[in-house]
Amino acid sequence: MSRATNISLIICFIICAVIATLWYALGYDNPDKLIIEPIVVIHDDDYTTTALAETEPYSEAVTTTEHIDRYIPNDVQQAYTRTEIIQIVEMNEPTTEPEPQPRYILTDDEKRLICFVADSEDHSSIGSRQCVMQVIMNRVESEKFPKQNTVTDVLYTPNQFSVMKLYDDKYTPSDEALEALEQLLYGDDVFDGECAIFFAATYVNPSRIAKGLYLVMESGGSRFYSQK
Repeated sequence: MSRATNISLIICFIICAVIATLWYALGYDNPDKLIIEPIVVIHDDDYTTTALAETEPYSEAVTTTEHIDRYIPNDVQQAYTRTEIIQIVEMNEPTTEPEPQPRYILTDDEKRLICFVADSEDHSSIGSRQCVMQVIMNRVESEKFPKQNTVTDVLYTPNQFSVMKLYDDKYTPSDEALEALEQLLYGDDVFDGECAIFFAATYVNPSRIAKGLYLVMESGGSRFYSQK
């Protein structure tokens, strides 16, 4: 046997020994020893997910899909079944909360008008402003006011909201009015389902309140009434 052949055999032997050592060290001779990084990171156009997985033996080849082929590392594909990978991803997909929808759809002009009336009629607190705003919207929706189908209809009805005579296009809503408007649009009904459609200042003698009305709430400097 030539010297070159001997050297080749020695090199092959060394390579085989190294491979065998690595094979044993990584646990491929014993599936129970196999440990891979238990993190699967999936980068997608819409989301980035970090999925945690339990370590599994190197046993089944994965039946891949185009998505798995593209995003899942080969060593993970070999260590987990396709079903396991999908389950891991599904468990860790980010959930998106639906955006809150307003209770009422108002134009910018309508929002300014409502804020103006709330600031003018009762500016004692955010809650009382919200009550005034809710009365306006209750009138828009109430069948008791068939000709008042919009915010403008309600506010410009004769002998109802006298403060509208003072309205100025230069008016800027207060921070309290804007907060009350936010609560009106995205919060709960301040009257808890009671359809309050009138209000009066607390200094007004209750005996002067029209018959057929009953008190729903007192807030700030106003009392709010509904109709029987």
